[in-house]
Amino acid sequence: MALNAELDLNLHGKLVSKKIYQGTIGSLLYLIASRTNIGFIICLCVRFQNTPKELHLTAVKKILDILQVPKALVYGISKIEISISLVFSTP
Repeated sequence: MALNAELDLNLHGKLVSKKIYQGTIGSLLYLIASRTNIGFIICLCVRFQNTPKELHLTAVKKILDILQVPKALVYGISKIEISISLVFSTP
């Protein structure tokens, strides 16, 4: 990852789903316990949870690619959570 990359508010960017962005950030925050070297860059991304733009989601996906996180955790949704939500969903 480039050292001179900057994340800003990106006022003119396209909005993305808050749920997807927050779930992905949550997965990365969970990884900080074992990978303390990624703490700073994740904290930079956490600042944009309120109004995430396409640029911010792309940056988070690049972090996941660099860390080689399994695809089941990419959006903060595991197979177990999906099956539980299907069981308790209302018709």
